[in-house]
Formats: sequence, structure tokens, C-alpha cells
Amino acid sequence: MRILDRFQRKHTEPALKLKMKRELLSKREKQVFELVSNGYLNKEIAYKLKITEHTVKNHVSTIMSKMYVRNRTELAIYYWKEIRNTGQKTKIYELLNSFLRSLFRLQKEGDEDKHD
Repeated sequence: MRILDRFQRKHTEPALKLKMKRELLSKREKQVFELVSNGYLNKEIAYKLKITEHTVKNHVSTIMSKMYVRNRTELAIYYWKEIRNTGQKTKIYELLNSFLRSLFRLQKEGDEDKHD
């Protein structure tokens, strides 16, 4: 199966399914989900929510499992797709900025992990 076909099929779920998946998340997981989707690093999320980085990693893992995604980028796609489908307005540059911020932060986080 082609990667693009798999991606398109996976991300063409109706808004109702996205909402149902999000309802499976606890209040804290929803907070982490939003911050991850806006490009925050685990350290930044931990500081902002006053929890440990390890706890953030656990939340991210649980969220990814509940949302059936494999990485933070897919989480961000789900988040922004849900925002669009619930009628909340976002400007295209805000969406693009968030996505690029996520990618650059993931790259930075990956580079830091290589040096540990």
C-alpha cells in the first residue's frame, strides 16, 4: 500500500469520530494534547503544567494510543483537523506556523536525544 494512500485513508475520518476519540482523553491529557499540537517540547509542557517531563512522556504515549496515531505530527494533524471540523476559525498562517514549529521542535528534540 502506498504511504500517501494510507495517510489519506487514515485522515479522512468524519469529525464525529475525532470528537469521540478526544472524549476518551482525561482533562490533563487534553491539555497535553493541545500543547503538543501547538509545537511545545516535553520540557516546556512539564514546566507549563507543573508536572515532570516523565509524566508528560507518559501522557503523550497514552494519548497516541487512544487516538491511534504513531507520532506527534499525526497528533497535531488530528488536533487541527478537529479545530477545523468543529467550526473554530484559524488563520492559515497560524496553522502553518504551528505545524512548522512542531517540526522544528521535533528535530531539535531528536538531536538532543542523540547526544544523551
